Amino acid sequence: MGPMEQAREQLDPRVGETELPGPVAETAKFFADHGIWCLFGRNGKALSCKDAAHKRYRLGKRGIPLEDELKSFLGHYTDSDGRLCYVAVHCRGDQFLDIGKIRAATGGHGAIERLATDASDENEGLYGLINPFSLTAGVRDVPVHQLFDPCVLEHRGLPNTMMTNAGERTWSVEFHPSSVVHALGNQACLADVTENKAVRRSGPVTIGIITGNAPDSGIILWQYINRHVQTVLGDRFLGDLSYPPVSVRSVPGLGLSMELDKRSEQVWEELEQAVRSLCEEGVQILSLACHTTHYFTDRIRAITQTYGASFLSVSECVTQWARCHGVPELTLVGIKYVAGLGEWSAYRNLAEITRVQPLSEKGLKRIHELGYQVKREGASEAGLNKLRSILDSEANTSHIVIALTELSILLDFQRKPQKSTRVIMDALKIYAEEVANTYIGWANPRELS
Repeated sequence: MGPMEQAREQLDPRVGETELPGPVAETAKFFADHGIWCLFGRNGKALSCKDAAHKRYRLGKRGIPLEDELKSFLGHYTDSDGRLCYVAVHCRGDQFLDIGKIRAATGGHGAIERLATDASDENEGLYGLINPFSLTAGVRDVPVHQLFDPCVLEHRGLPNTMMTNAGERTWSVEFHPSSVVHALGNQACLADVTENKAVRRSGPVTIGIITGNAPDSGIILWQYINRHVQTVLGDRFLGDLSYPPVSVRSVPGLGLSMELDKRSEQVWEELEQAVRSLCEEGVQILSLACHTTHYFTDRIRAITQTYGASFLSVSECVTQWARCHGVPELTLVGIKYVAGLGEWSAYRNLAEITRVQPLSEKGLKRIHELGYQVKREGASEAGLNKLRSILDSEANTSHIVIALTELSILLDFQRKPQKSTRVIMDALKIYAEEVANTYIGWANPRELS
């Protein structure tokens, strides 16, 4: 269906609409003539960018981020030959135009004055109606030079489109900015025309997950990340399009970390290859679904930093969680390389924040055996019962932190939360929430404001 036909589908005969308003028809003609994609819609009367962003409909949902609403300014100036010239300037709705920069971009000849919009002006009603497609509706046939701030062309995550009015305040059009700029040809150019720049991104932010000890732990980490993204975004959650892009490397060799003190260099060889592979692929946020191998955090960061990527440490996330929640004491449940807080443990600094009750030698042995059981047999009710038995006999602190991914698999298998006077936290879940928050902060900074 062409732009003109789909625009006509938005007419409401119940209120006597039978023909497209002139400016809307002109907008539809622009997209039809240039053969570029667009999507028309209707909304309540919108008088500003903030008002419009609140009322736009996209992907079956009312409201879009302010940065996805196109802000447009129409002004005039006198050039060096004394001719009256018009300029339209466009940026994202969350930006502020800089008149000084606009003047410089137009040659710096004269003051830039906004076209008046009060009732005494012949251009009455232009406020809230300016767009790049139907400018002749407001300025008649006077040529208009159009400036687009480069931020308009940045990828801001799916659906990677912007919206603006279609020439009337109750009509919207969704479009790809790069296609519009290209279609305008010599009538448009890119220019820095805004004040303080918004966060710049060169493309969609991607999360990397390294797993393998056990493979299911990466799946659970991914699920936890998605659940937290959905929770944080709330009403702004758009389903599939709101989930982060994720690349996964499942490395069976990470299973060797169950004997880290005897096989550390062999484990690192396996891990290093996965880290470099994901960084070369362009991952910006790297995570590792394995508590033991976070021992290599410094080595991992030495690689990620050269690619401009960020690696999150699970032990640092748990330490921060304990600090923020004022946890007075906890039992750290994991194999000896983790729960022992010795030289092989990434959690060795946790004791500086809270009192950590150690597991007994018998408890460490039972946890080690249970980890191998889950690797072999998967999650089961028998495994859950063993975990409960270990916790009952080993942990008498107010808080328990599970720091073994095989036990995370068991907790995820649990059908109903067990009643307990103690707080049982899965470190993998704490980690996932921080990964998700980091993604949202990079990909959608407005959500954390």
